[in-house]
Amino acid sequence: MTRFFDTNILLKRCNLDMIKMLNWRFCISSQTLKELEKIKQANGRDTDLQSAARSAIRFLKEHGWMWDVEVVTNNHFEILRDYNLPITPDNIILSCAEARSQKDEDTHFYSDDILCSIMAREIFTIPLGAIPSAIHHEYTGYSTAILDDDSLAALYSSMNENHFNCHINEYFVIQNEDGEIIDKLKWDGRSFRSISYKKIDNAYVGKIKPRNAQQELALDLLYDEATKVKALFGIAGSGKDMLMASVALDLLARRKFDKIIWVRNNIEVANTKQIGFLPGTTNEKLKPFVMPFADHVGGEDGLDMLISQGKVVVEHFGTIRGRDFKNAIVICSEAENTTREHMQLLISRISEGSELWINGDINQIDSDVFKAKNGLLSVVDRLKGNKLFGCVKLNKTERSDVAELAAMLG
Repeated sequence: MTRFFDTNILLKRCNLDMIKMLNWRFCISSQTLKELEKIKQANGRDTDLQSAARSAIRFLKEHGWMWDVEVVTNNHFEILRDYNLPITPDNIILSCAEARSQKDEDTHFYSDDILCSIMAREIFTIPLGAIPSAIHHEYTGYSTAILDDDSLAALYSSMNENHFNCHINEYFVIQNEDGEIIDKLKWDGRSFRSISYKKIDNAYVGKIKPRNAQQELALDLLYDEATKVKALFGIAGSGKDMLMASVALDLLARRKFDKIIWVRNNIEVANTKQIGFLPGTTNEKLKPFVMPFADHVGGEDGLDMLISQGKVVVEHFGTIRGRDFKNAIVICSEAENTTREHMQLLISRISEGSELWINGDINQIDSDVFKAKNGLLSVVDRLKGNKLFGCVKLNKTERSDVAELAAMLG
């Protein structure tokens, strides 16, 4: 098999690392060598792209035995004329891939450019290949790409093609060449669809709207009726509990579910002293661990009212074995303090008509036992790509300017 790489494949450090690890042999066009040198020598201040070009050239020099080159000749221009295509840098690379495929029928074309990929497959009938994701790559529930006008038009003309190898229920955020977000899509396993968020306005939480793009994705996920296990994870103050509480109460108000079941592993903050035995009922003992929810429903009084109305039920994690949660939104907060076995137990309690919503911040684990086989990470890693699962990582603190300073101490 011949792997023929477009220039953009070599401009990503993660691709170079994976190619080296897999010990892949590959082929490139002399046009790619020309483009890398041009990028490296571009005038003006040093850019990330120039740095990537230098890394690519260094990789090629150090691993010369891994690759060979298809040198551009008049034959390649003849190929373009035969297909009635203009002579452009991208088309020259495609003509080199076509020339190589004429020598080796088992040639695959690798490119991050959607238009080049479509042309390789549809015009030259060259199969497409993809660089595997890095083994330890963190799955965030969404990927981002910068597309020019031609690539964007090509994407919109073939929304049922998974050109970017997205997992089912993974979001795809499109930026223009200035870094501005111009669209947000979701791959549902059959096609990409545009998403839009709805503002929340009810008696419980008032008016709520997303403050950033990741919160927009999170709202779409929480309102998605087809996804039954949902995870929001990310830094403190990014809106995980606020979004879950707001949407859950909105769905209750619209009679989509009968109640909210709050489950949390009752772990106190690491390196603090436990306050000891607490008198009172189970709800009174568990109430300190439900306050993240109470903060978004009018405080302790609002929480007590919802509990008295049967709209919120507080469950102790240690007693849920054997339970059967029906027609409910089960919210597990601070899931970074759970194990894989905890998550297996909790997921097995979800009956027909119910959903499981999980949130947490992996940077706030409070015991070594949760580092070894973390429940939140296990859910994201094992369930990504399942049609019943979706997740979004929230990476911006929206609580306050002061709260944002916490990240500087990490």
